[in-house]
Amino acid sequence: TGIDSRGGETYDKKKLRRDCEKANKILGVDNLEFFSFPDNMLDTIPRLEIIKKIELILTNYKCDTLYTHDKSDLNIDHKVINNAVQTACRPINKNCPSTILACEINSSTEWTMDNKDLFSPNYFCDISSTIEKKIKALSQYKSEIRKWPHSRSNKGILALAEYRGMQSNFKFAEAFRVMRIKIN
Repeated sequence: TGIDSRGGETYDKKKLRRDCEKANKILGVDNLEFFSFPDNMLDTIPRLEIIKKIELILTNYKCDTLYTHDKSDLNIDHKVINNAVQTACRPINKNCPSTILACEINSSTEWTMDNKDLFSPNYFCDISSTIEKKIKALSQYKSEIRKWPHSRSNKGILALAEYRGMQSNFKFAEAFRVMRIKIN
């Protein structure tokens, strides 16, 4: 158990990991990698250490698409990861994926007060057939889900998906900022 930035609440790392495993099982994800970095303190870890972990993932999985946090997020860990992904995915890296998309995180992306760098999506994915599965998976994170009108509530997640759907002519959508995309 530890102290988190979520208003001084305590959280249990083991429980959070179990919640993550349950959520990913619902989504059909087979391989998960966990690193023991401290929560909400990635800015205290040498940047090269984080970059090397990302490069290891790129080498081991050789993915075509990489999803990361958006650089505009309020959460410092999300900003650090975005920056480390950019470095790890330099074009000289032969394991670099052809597509890199930055996603938004409820109660992190929209809460930033940095008006010069707001999340501005330019790529949308139709999730109309999977929205219920998404909500069910996210609901596994008992310590993360809140009550409405919090944006990280089930209703908040649905509202954002409807809004992004409205922007892109889908019933429900997820929005991304393209960091890199290679079109053949």
